[in-house]
Amino acid sequence: MSIQKSVKELIKAINTPKGTEPYDTVAEVVRVDEETAWVHIPGGVDETPVKKTIDAVKGDKVQIRVGGGTAWIVGNESKPPTDDRVANVAQKTAENADLKAILAKKTADEASKVATNYIDFTEEDGLTVGYKDLNSKVNISGDGVKLYDEDGNVGTEIKSGFVQVGQSNGGHTTVQEGGMDIYGGDGTEKLAHIGYGEGEAETGTANAPYFDFGVRVAGKPIGNYSFLNGRYSTASGYASHAEGTGCKALGQYSHAEGLNTIASGNASHAEGYMTEAFAPYQTVVGRENDISNNDLLFIVGKGNGKNAFAVDKQGNAFVFGDVYAQDDYGDSREGNKLVSASTSTGSGTKANMASSTNLSNLAELTLPDKGVYILVGLARFPSNSNGRRGLAWGTSATGYYDHSSVVVPPASGAVTRIQSVAIVTATSEDYKVYLNAYHTAGTSLNVDYYWRYIKLA
Repeated sequence: MSIQKSVKELIKAINTPKGTEPYDTVAEVVRVDEETAWVHIPGGVDETPVKKTIDAVKGDKVQIRVGGGTAWIVGNESKPPTDDRVANVAQKTAENADLKAILAKKTADEASKVATNYIDFTEEDGLTVGYKDLNSKVNISGDGVKLYDEDGNVGTEIKSGFVQVGQSNGGHTTVQEGGMDIYGGDGTEKLAHIGYGEGEAETGTANAPYFDFGVRVAGKPIGNYSFLNGRYSTASGYASHAEGTGCKALGQYSHAEGLNTIASGNASHAEGYMTEAFAPYQTVVGRENDISNNDLLFIVGKGNGKNAFAVDKQGNAFVFGDVYAQDDYGDSREGNKLVSASTSTGSGTKANMASSTNLSNLAELTLPDKGVYILVGLARFPSNSNGRRGLAWGTSATGYYDHSSVVVPPASGAVTRIQSVAIVTATSEDYKVYLNAYHTAGTSLNVDYYWRYIKLA
């Protein structure tokens, strides 16, 4: 029997009144045994069993009480009983039967009322249980189970492979084969996902698990086996992890955290503020870092696209500042400076430098921080025996006496090399200095040059 047919039979049975009012009749005793008398009730079957609550023999005319699905003797017109005790027992039995019949009818009436007011069934809508005059109810049909709230909206829905708690046009949670999703706002903003993707993974096998908590960038995919939590971040790399605000884990196995960080290298890690781990296996912390050297494995950014510290793949360490010793309490001591490690080098060629006593600029240097620097410059003039050669450090491309200058005659028939060393105090960050040169050879010369600076303090 189908569930729908069973439900219809149940409702029919509930709506049908149970039991009738008890009644009395007269019957003739046909035969008797120890506890039962068999009587013939006019209009009934030949023999009906009744309880022998009063003594009777075959042929007696007896009064019968029928009620509650049974019958018993309450009087004997042919042979009135002389035992009042027996008569009293019979009367009590009749009264109890009357009470049972009344209670049975009341129960049936209440069940019928419940069925009429709270239960309904149609082939189209299925079984509905609840307040028919109100909206709160439960509906069971071939489409599943739906729970309606007081406004008549579906608050919970259960069907094969799908459960939703909450209304679709507001905050709600769904659980289905692909996992669990949590929505907020107007019901379209997905706040969290735990489980499998639905073809939106960028790399790897489609429909692989990913985990998403927070508001992600619209249209940006989540990588297979990836984890995202925060606001407006992206974890599109395979098995990547992004957390914070505006962070992007783009490389495979990458991790970006903090504010607006990027981990684009495979197995890279970026944290802090606007840092970028751009090379494989690279870790970057701090603030905006320099992104020009793919050979670095570890970087501490100091902001404005510059590094404070770095370690490369060969194990070399680069300190873009001074190194100090510290006492047991971690306090820096100016007098315990170990290394002043700001240093840089460069080289090049000045092609076709004209013969002139006016200065020509070879290289422009930027000293990154305030402090005292030693500058070393070297110029190589080709073989020429005419005129003089000059090299100088200056604060402009047209003057050289403000720092250091060297002027020499050419080596007869040989290459001439000139070195100039100067100590300069940078009074501001990004302080500019220039390596300048001139010659009076009477013809243009190609001049090779090299420079280096080291910060002293």
